Amino acid sequence: MSYPLQRRQFALLSILFISLLWVPASISQTGGEVREIDLNAEAFSSDVIDGERINRLRGGVTLKQDETRLWANEAIQYTRRDEILFSGRVMIVEAGDTLRARTVRYFRQNKTGRARGNVRLSDGDVLVTAPIAFQFIDRKYTRFESGVRLVDSLTTLESEKGEYWSDEKRALFTGGVILDEEGSTTRSDTVNFLRDESIADASGNVSVQRIEITDGDSSVVWLFGAIAHNESRNKYSTVEGDALLLQIDTDSVGADTTALMADRLTSRETDTTETMTGSGSVSIWRNQLAAVADSISFRKVQLSPDESRETVWLFGDPVLWFEDTQVRGDTIRVTMHNGELDSLFVDGNAFLAQEDTLLGRVQQVAGPTIRGSLSGSSREIRIGKGADAIYFLAEDGSGSGATKTNSNYVVMNFEGDSLRSITALENIEGTYYSEEIVPSTLQLPGFVWSPDMRPQRSLFASDPRYLAIVAESNK
Repeated sequence: MSYPLQRRQFALLSILFISLLWVPASISQTGGEVREIDLNAEAFSSDVIDGERINRLRGGVTLKQDETRLWANEAIQYTRRDEILFSGRVMIVEAGDTLRARTVRYFRQNKTGRARGNVRLSDGDVLVTAPIAFQFIDRKYTRFESGVRLVDSLTTLESEKGEYWSDEKRALFTGGVILDEEGSTTRSDTVNFLRDESIADASGNVSVQRIEITDGDSSVVWLFGAIAHNESRNKYSTVEGDALLLQIDTDSVGADTTALMADRLTSRETDTTETMTGSGSVSIWRNQLAAVADSISFRKVQLSPDESRETVWLFGDPVLWFEDTQVRGDTIRVTMHNGELDSLFVDGNAFLAQEDTLLGRVQQVAGPTIRGSLSGSSREIRIGKGADAIYFLAEDGSGSGATKTNSNYVVMNFEGDSLRSITALENIEGTYYSEEIVPSTLQLPGFVWSPDMRPQRSLFASDPRYLAIVAESNK
């Protein structure tokens, strides 16, 4: 049976009747708190279906509960289930948050709403949209499904599902997440994002891309790993778990590529400085050098638009290769000027080896320290104090014996990539071996020749993560 009120003069009576139907509409909360609810409309009708009273409200429907306000075109009140289905331009306002949807199923006992159809949540600074959402009003928390998108003045965040805490201004998005911020893009399975700080913690198939373009020059950095922490405003990122860093710097002359792999990597940029660090099973490949170590630190300072200086520190059983030369030591430091090798510093158990490809032999020098000047075509490397050397001699492209020396210092001179001479200085002791009696095992203590350990371009060129970048850029 229904009781429609169709005449304008009965509007006040209908409102009173609805209020009476809600008695006892006030529900008792923990601690004895009573929460009143007011429901109003222009028109009302009532049915009993399967033993439950169903109230139908039409025209200018409003709800008030505590500080929560709701507006809709129509509503259906299920008295036994203590819920209301609002439809038609539904809007919920609570403490600065506004949620809009086509329909909202409102559960008044716990102040939650299940919204469907073009759901839009906004506080004036951020807009979150999705087809479906579950709003927990007292908790200032909303859960979104079936494709969610968050947009504010600096950020766009998209995924399959998401959660948003309004008071914390925090988003937790999962499933094919893409976070676009000024100068960086993060992709992953999950992202926890703090809007005020522009801090993202990502996990699962993570990639972070940062792009810097200045006066026609560009620097693109990709970071990959299992988990990542990214602060876009500070241009700071950390990745862990099979971490890979790729940096491509392009100018009018060409492109320089750096590939760095480790258990954990960090990258930070300022207006004039770039810093990268890595720890755990480090491998690095760069146009002119390659290295492995337990940890690495890389720093580039842009002195002017046309001048830069770079420094690489290697720690923990480091091995460095440049051209045909292999260097070992307790710590290794290399400096570069405008991308070209400049200086070499090795401290503790220093060992330098270079293969003579014509002879098929390896020249060897060892000592406490190595200091090298590597700029230009004429290079000099000094080993000491207290240096040992093995130098294989050649004549007309064939072996002509070897010398083994001990002295205060050894100086190696190169012309381009070729070793031209080894000179022993001060307190020299030595042995000369004619070609006929050169021992097949002639080598210095601690000698290890390991070209197979040298990182190659394939360090990243065959990595599926890098190939995905190439495929995406070619679309």
